[in-house]
Amino acid sequence: MRARRYIIPVAALGVAIGFVCGVVRLFQLRFEAGDIYPPYSTLRTDPLGCKALYQGLSELRGLSVGRNYVRFRKLTAGRGTTLFHLGALPHSGSLDIHGESSTQPASGPTTHPAKRDEDVLEKFIASGGRLVISLSPRKGWSASDAHDPHGSSFLGLDIREDSKPVRHGEGGLVARRNIEGAGEDALPWHTTLYFAELSPAWRKVYLRDDKPVIIEKDLGAGTIVVCSDSYLFSNEAMRNDRYPMLLAWLVGRSGEVLFDETHLGVVRRGGIAALGREYNLAGLFFVLVFLGGLFIWKNSFSFLPRDEEQDDRSGGEVVSGRSSASGLFNLLRRSIPRRNVLGICLREWQRSARRTRPGFSKVCSRIEAVVEHEKRRPRKERNPALAYRTICRILSERKW
Repeated sequence: MRARRYIIPVAALGVAIGFVCGVVRLFQLRFEAGDIYPPYSTLRTDPLGCKALYQGLSELRGLSVGRNYVRFRKLTAGRGTTLFHLGALPHSGSLDIHGESSTQPASGPTTHPAKRDEDVLEKFIASGGRLVISLSPRKGWSASDAHDPHGSSFLGLDIREDSKPVRHGEGGLVARRNIEGAGEDALPWHTTLYFAELSPAWRKVYLRDDKPVIIEKDLGAGTIVVCSDSYLFSNEAMRNDRYPMLLAWLVGRSGEVLFDETHLGVVRRGGIAALGREYNLAGLFFVLVFLGGLFIWKNSFSFLPRDEEQDDRSGGEVVSGRSSASGLFNLLRRSIPRRNVLGICLREWQRSARRTRPGFSKVCSRIEAVVEHEKRRPRKERNPALAYRTICRILSERKW
């Protein structure tokens, strides 16, 4: 009968542990795939992500690689740093560079610029930083979209879509290098977007059908590079069509590389959960939950067999959580005068002790004599502790 009492709690605990493990495993599989993140995020591992590029650069000696989860206004001086801004969305024929994604859903990039963030970016580049921007593929441009007033002031780009591009080879588009030493001579291109009406400050690095698709511009001590395609940074390209010379040229001579995630809606927020993710404390969290469950179980059920003798003494009413020490402590908390402690303890002992035990009357008389002797002593000479130890010795005698 006793064993049956624990079947349901043990089974419930097992089901709860299995459920928690299953949920954790589902989250692991979901995050490992990375498809919860927007396209061209370095946290995404499918063909549309850029995690392969991030990990590949991380393996290079002398190169520090990281991700930017904070707003642009948190950026410091850019000397020796290359910032990748991958998968940016053109907006009505122009390009937005911003850091206001914290108010946007995480399902995709945002499209409205913040002027103060652009000022920070401009200072970042002017101080020696290198900004590399790639556009997310988008169709449906028309000539009427070419001169929209929106867009980043320090870019000033006019983005258009070629309605009838010239096909080469097996029907694909080809971009050819226009500047010596900037990368491979030619490479497949996967978008019909191009840059029109460029100012003389822009250098045309790659051309597709004489239309610029990769451009570069100096700004102060730094540079800006804009690509009309993001495919060359994707995991699919890292596997099937790698362009190492072009990627090396895009990184430049920087010793630090940052991949911006804020424009994709991936923003780091403060709090305990963020700290736990940063320091990989998820396992500790589940251990604490498990220990908490064990603590609740321990205080709800007892693994010890019931004390039948104690049940008989208490008349079947068991009061848990009480002991002789806690009882004495509760008595003392009632502000019992020191001179009355021994008398009260004797009275309580007489109520609870078994009067049917042999020698009870004789022992009780001896204890009463000790208590009376203590009362008759002068107040300054009284020693309740010594009297208590004398009573304990009387109770520990073999005859008793």
